[in-house]
Amino acid sequence: MAPRKTAILLFSLSEDEEKQRKAFYHDSGLHQLLVQRVQRTIAKSGMDFFHFSEKEQAKGDFGTRFCDAIERIYAKGYNAVITIGNDSPNLSVSHILKAKKALERNEFVLGPSYDGGFYLMGLQKEHFKKAIFENFSWNTSKVATEIKQYIKQHLGGALLILRYLRDLDNCPDLKALLKSLTPSLALIGHKIELILQKVNSWDIGYIEGIYSFYYSELNYNKGSPKVFS
Repeated sequence: MAPRKTAILLFSLSEDEEKQRKAFYHDSGLHQLLVQRVQRTIAKSGMDFFHFSEKEQAKGDFGTRFCDAIERIYAKGYNAVITIGNDSPNLSVSHILKAKKALERNEFVLGPSYDGGFYLMGLQKEHFKKAIFENFSWNTSKVATEIKQYIKQHLGGALLILRYLRDLDNCPDLKALLKSLTPSLALIGHKIELILQKVNSWDIGYIEGIYSFYYSELNYNKGSPKVFS
């Protein structure tokens, strides 16, 4: 069997858009470091990649925009896609290359995150049913489980699960991630420490008034709005 033609889809929002949804990006420099990190990781893989920010994404909710991007990469002639975001700094090139090899074995790949979502998904064109994927419970803690159940039911269990990683959607994520960063991510860790110091300096009324979403949206995943118009 000829090797599958696989591309990476980096699906994320620009810094300006992310700042509207994650206030810890404001004046912290963290978003830029995360983008640089994922760009280096992609480059090490040697694979073709496409970045879909809000400028390239279709209009609609997350499922619509995400599935449209996957479909458009298949339309370019690729028969397998590895999707990633920019908010999981512990993502390494080994995760991507493991996904690529699994796709060549005709397997589906999922890299689960601790919030019930995922930081990586690898799928082949023949396994992608847009009408079904659009209706998974995106932006909830159920989505990874729903996808795994669907793949096991319809693909006979041909599924590779990568190790769990943490993505960044709120302040508790920052605190938890800080404990797991490797030495190579020391600069990102320093930025996170500065952000947490700033958070700890806010008075309670300020936190409860403007930034309470840090603590209330613990099941929010994928880091993107449900509707983008």
